[in-house]
Amino acid sequence: MAELRENREAEEKAAAAAVSVPTSIASFAGYHLACKQHPVGRRRPSGREIDLQRRRLLHAARFFDNRGIRDVREITRESVAAYAEHLRAEVMSVPVHTGRRIARLSPATQRKYLGTLSNMLKRAKSKGIIKTNFVADVLERIE
Repeated sequence: MAELRENREAEEKAAAAAVSVPTSIASFAGYHLACKQHPVGRRRPSGREIDLQRRRLLHAARFFDNRGIRDVREITRESVAAYAEHLRAEVMSVPVHTGRRIARLSPATQRKYLGTLSNMLKRAKSKGIIKTNFVADVLERIE
């Protein structure tokens, strides 16, 4: 009887936790970063690391939002592949002595953006929001 009660309590806690976790991409990114700032049994990331991850996740959230994907559950293998292609084509302005030079994101930087997204999707998977993290497939293809 006590075991049944414990299982029921665990299920109720899990259901309450699932309700309180946001599923919109931008909101879940904020939730994910808040969880990273208070790790259990792990090294706490620096403020600089959190800021870099926040910028990368907001970049991804804007990309998906522009394509009508606003919920973490709507992210598909095709949308992640499109984001990876967007990163390959992304240009950034790099200041030079007399003007500005245009440069593409390096493969290492592309992997960092995708790795940050993958980390967030791992948390979504662990919370039961999604079933598959499609970023791992795409990360393997980047040289």
